Amino acid sequence: MEIDLLIVDDDEDLRVLLMDSATALGFRAEAVGSARETLAWLSLGPGSPGPRCACVLIDWSLPDMGGAELARAIDVKRPDICVLLMTGHVFTPETGHPVLRKPFSLNDLGEALRLAIRERVR
Repeated sequence: MEIDLLIVDDDEDLRVLLMDSATALGFRAEAVGSARETLAWLSLGPGSPGPRCACVLIDWSLPDMGGAELARAIDVKRPDICVLLMTGHVFTPETGHPVLRKPFSLNDLGEALRLAIRERVR
């Protein structure tokens, strides 16, 4: 399976909204509700390349693992995938990943995703 974007958020309503938004922006997207589901979906087990995915959009606060921790796990196992974090928090520690501040517009989302993907391709 090949997609442009994997959305990771434990809020089901927000996942649906983000899926609809990503589709409206022309991205092929899937969504999961936890870090554990993300790791399984990306097949981050030993020797498994997992499905093709350009970018993972991760909520900063997930119930089973923090967004920054999940981003680090993806960086180690799948450096071919870019990571974009999103948060409503005012302050977030530096992670080396771009952070999209909530609330954001459809245009903000599209611009942030395109930039994150473009930067990873370099």
